[in-house]
Amino acid sequence: DASYQLLTSKTISPELPIFGGFYETDRYYFLLTGQENKSQSPEVETYRITKYDKDWNRIASANLKDCNTTVPFNAGSARMYSSGKYLLIRTCHKMYKSDDGLNHQANVTIQVDMESMEITDSFTKTMTSKYGYVSHSFNQFIKVENNQIIALDHGDAYPRSIVLIKYHTDMSGGKFTPDY
Repeated sequence: DASYQLLTSKTISPELPIFGGFYETDRYYFLLTGQENKSQSPEVETYRITKYDKDWNRIASANLKDCNTTVPFNAGSARMYSSGKYLLIRTCHKMYKSDDGLNHQANVTIQVDMESMEITDSFTKTMTSKYGYVSHSFNQFIKVENNQIIALDHGDAYPRSIVLIKYHTDMSGGKFTPDY
């Protein structure tokens, strides 16, 4: 209230054990949670996006597995942005072991149809910045302008810089990954 007295509270148990983030649209709340996958199993769900109504009644969820992830949200942030019927997520992860025997950290991008709660696109691979990949990305940001994703990462390796990426793909059709 105006005197900063708590009027009510509600506890929502996370569906997966690691909290990633919260996002609110005019109609829904979204919680992003995850779990570790140290065994590198393609069957382990490492990200879950859960949709709630404004009374915190669970409506549906979408999940991502087999996504090159051993630890979600590792050493970074989780930012979300809605555009049209899509929820866009820019976060990070510790990846499967690479050829050098190490689990490197990088960014992750996920696109979710908010009505059907289906993941329509995601990018979790090791690639180049032409695909939106930044390693080690210690802070992630995402927006949409003219149906194109604008992303910013604080990179510490490939490349070691602030990386501003404008995707050339029109994400309004459900896909953001460039088709080079």
